[in-house]
Amino acid sequence: MKFPSVKSLAEGAWQTAKRFPIELLFALTGTVAGCVNVELDSIHPVAESWCIRVIMISNLGFLLSLSATLYTESRDLGKSKSLLLKAGVVLVALLLLLLLNPSSNQSDWIRFLLLALAFHLLVSFTAYIVKEQTQGFWQFNKTLFLRFLTGALYSAVLFVA
Repeated sequence: MKFPSVKSLAEGAWQTAKRFPIELLFALTGTVAGCVNVELDSIHPVAESWCIRVIMISNLGFLLSLSATLYTESRDLGKSKSLLLKAGVVLVALLLLLLLNPSSNQSDWIRFLLLALAFHLLVSFTAYIVKEQTQGFWQFNKTLFLRFLTGALYSAVLFVA
């Protein structure tokens, strides 16, 4: 088995960062909020509440921005329309951050779960909204599912070890 070189890994990371900058920003924000939340555990309840909200919104923003990126790439929209759509995604995420507060309203957990499910489903078909490529749609979703299973397997092995 041949391992990839450091150079090819760095080039792949750079290409990913260029293709998905907003998604990486949401992922980084959620990761930082999660790390801060671990340190604030039961020390400062208000800050802990905000960390949970930021983690939730980072998840939703990541999914929504990923679906926006896939849509703009599949439709070959211009750079300006793509930036406008991504700015709209960031505004929706900020609005959700202000609206969802699970520490004061328990039904916001259900709203979050429903929005997460809807945005996951949006990612699965947004690149194929107009195109009549049924085979491509199923191939894309098969690839997503297999990568999810691979990630779950790796996570389970790391958790057990």
